[in-house]
Amino acid sequence: MQPFQHTHAFRLILMYKPCMVCELLHGQTKFFSLFVFPSWFLKLPIASSHNYKIMAKWILFCYLFVTFDHLSRAQKYNITQSGIAVLNGCLTLTITIPDMKRPVVWKCRNYKYECDKTCADGPDYKVTQDGDTSTLWIKKVTEKCLTWRFDDDNLNAADIDLKIKSFSSANIYKITQSGIAVLNRNLTLSITIPNMKRPVVWKCQNYKYECDKTCADGPDYKVTQDGDTSKLWIKKVTEKCSTWKFDDDNLNIGRIDLEIKNPKPKPHGLTTLEIVGIIFGSLILAAILVGLAYFGYKYFKNNH
Repeated sequence: MQPFQHTHAFRLILMYKPCMVCELLHGQTKFFSLFVFPSWFLKLPIASSHNYKIMAKWILFCYLFVTFDHLSRAQKYNITQSGIAVLNGCLTLTITIPDMKRPVVWKCRNYKYECDKTCADGPDYKVTQDGDTSTLWIKKVTEKCLTWRFDDDNLNAADIDLKIKSFSSANIYKITQSGIAVLNRNLTLSITIPNMKRPVVWKCQNYKYECDKTCADGPDYKVTQDGDTSKLWIKKVTEKCSTWKFDDDNLNIGRIDLEIKNPKPKPHGLTTLEIVGIIFGSLILAAILVGLAYFGYKYFKNNH
């Protein structure tokens, strides 16, 4: 049916029950627009310009009322973060909204990451939406993107301003060693940090041994992380790797310079075979010396 086909009845509504116009329009908000209503409105058989102006004002009023009512139904919600935002550290933002409707969009400046038929799943940002909850995973928090905004298709919205904890303010903790570091001997390094978060990484020069979903478990180095404590087992201490660094995903750090002690040389004991060889060699040398002495004596006696 064409909207407001019976003009006389519509005029009566305007005169006596204008709220009914709002009700009529409210049912058509999905299709009603300020830019399209004059096209059919102008075709109505209006008796005078005065009535036209009255009807136009009422329809405009009702349109604005319906729009305001629709927008006012949208609510603002809170975005929560998985932990303290640390520069260059990862972070997850989460929001829960009743009857969340796709597409859902996370925005920062001119960047948008959304979840509609498919969800953003890049190396730096990932978006999920499951039921009434949406999350945004950020690989590296940057000063460029400190303010994030979320909205869904029901015009529900939220925003958050991240408070950054800089790397320089990260807590520095002490690494302890199981004993004196001795060249070519094994050693265990240990560090305890409140609320330690994986991945945890032990580093020496360009070598890294970490514990994330799995932990380094090689023949020369093993890493463990249990609660707030991580350990690095070293099979052989070397001068090449005498400085070790540690960091976790909250950018807590540790460092240690090993004081290496060279092992004392063990006294070298002779084996039985070596002893027999020495005795046998000594006897041969003695026999040679006796022979030389005997022939020397004979030679001297015959010539004198």
